[in-house]
Amino acid sequence: GAEKYSDNEYSFAAYTVGSNLFIGDEHFENLVIPATLATVRVNTETVEIGEGAFYCAYGLSNLVLDYPESLEKIGNSAFENCLSLGRFSSISAYVDLEWLSYVKEIGKNAFKAYTGNTDSKVEFIYPYSYSKTKAYLFKYAYPFTNLVKIPQLSNVEKIGEYAFYYCAAIDGVKFGESLKQIDQFAFFYCISLPSLSFPDSLENIGYAAFYACSGVLDVTFGKNISEIGRYAFADCTGLSQV
Repeated sequence: GAEKYSDNEYSFAAYTVGSNLFIGDEHFENLVIPATLATVRVNTETVEIGEGAFYCAYGLSNLVLDYPESLEKIGNSAFENCLSLGRFSSISAYVDLEWLSYVKEIGKNAFKAYTGNTDSKVEFIYPYSYSKTKAYLFKYAYPFTNLVKIPQLSNVEKIGEYAFYYCAAIDGVKFGESLKQIDQFAFFYCISLPSLSFPDSLENIGYAAFYACSGVLDVTFGKNISEIGRYAFADCTGLSQV
């Protein structure tokens, strides 16, 4: 077992040659949650997914709740570095985490994506067994994530900092009329979001909350927005209408 949830960990680095990306310097020896664990089902009423509950659950694709309507909070780092979450790789099917539509609060780092070990001491690998071609360490963050589909966040009041950090594959997000606060870096580098429409209930958007969301073409604000943090929409290169 582990003394704290962060003891469950894995790491690997990205390597590139030309436009091709490879994985190397892999370490899975510290995984406590088995990499083969793909689906978890909870058959009792659950109010909160606790802090670090599935931190670095490498193979976790889906969480099934028999009573999703009882869920109110996703704790800090609950699904951080769960790079398989949202997709059944065996059948190439995406999972819609419908229980998110009942949640009132999404904590810090809740769904933060794994971005590779950019500090690896292995500077290059040989990805082809038949060739001496080298692939070199990619020294920038790269989003390793399969989270594509999320439901309308109908009841969410607060989205914590880094909640969906580098979740680059999410293809859309809709907010309900309860949302009041989006913290800093919450949707940093969510490059597949096509548009954003905020409800009248929203009051605060934090620093760099939607930084580098380059796919966003238009943004609609509600009537009661009182604060938009610096760089909240910086580097949203596709943005043409507000």
